[in-house]
Amino acid sequence: MPWFFKKKKPQNSLSPKRRELVEYSRKRQLYDRVRSKLSNLAFMLSNPRKTLEIRRSIGPYYVRRAKLTAIKHELSRMLAEQGLKPARIFSRVKTTKSLASKIDIQKRPANRVFREAIGLRIIARNSLDCGKISASIKSMMKPENLLRFENYIKYPRAYGYQGIHLVTDYFGYPVEIQIRSLEMEKKVRELDDAMGRFENSPEKARRKEFDKIAEKTEQAVKEARQKLNPKTFRHNLIFVFENSELPFDIAMNVARKLLAENAIDKRAFEDLRKKLKKRTQEPE
Repeated sequence: MPWFFKKKKPQNSLSPKRRELVEYSRKRQLYDRVRSKLSNLAFMLSNPRKTLEIRRSIGPYYVRRAKLTAIKHELSRMLAEQGLKPARIFSRVKTTKSLASKIDIQKRPANRVFREAIGLRIIARNSLDCGKISASIKSMMKPENLLRFENYIKYPRAYGYQGIHLVTDYFGYPVEIQIRSLEMEKKVRELDDAMGRFENSPEKARRKEFDKIAEKTEQAVKEARQKLNPKTFRHNLIFVFENSELPFDIAMNVARKLLAENAIDKRAFEDLRKKLKKRTQEPE
């Protein structure tokens, strides 16, 4: 047989250990997908009334998936026309069980939960592209179609999460769009691996609890700012943070956000940092 008919064997550049990790990751993804579908099917069979209510509000799963696919392709085309090419665009459709648990267990308003039924995650190459893509998406639609906008790059969450979240009425259907850079996505994955991926993870519940405490602390500081004079406010600021029982790193993230919003001045921030650092170094 001539040499040009011989097929070359593909060269696998992965080491045996790396190959094993990739194979495990694929099996885990398949397991998670099957687990999610079976769990959702069991919920639909055991809760037909709730399933029918959700389907009447936002349509069946396959309808949501079809709408999301159309939105994804259209958005990719419009971004490409403006010279913006993200590294990757992921799509996800929340299951009936997930939507019902957010309404019943987390006690969230149904209209807000239904806005997040379908979503896109745009992975940009850097934080500068995140801002450009966000501005481009906002310019594509009317102001009244922008249902929610949160910039966690400018004001990171208590655990250091960064990203831009938009909820838009895109083509007459609400869709949640998350924009992150490659570095932000890597940090989120590391955080999820450390805290646990599933809802019943105690570490993930602990993170959500700290997020709630951080929001309450931030609100308490803003209210104290309006009521107290500068000297009394500084003393009250330290008191609020010391009684919030937040870890040092999360407390400092909240303080940095308050400093960026001019809710506290630089001197109060430094006093707070020294006091909290001293508290963490004290033996229990």
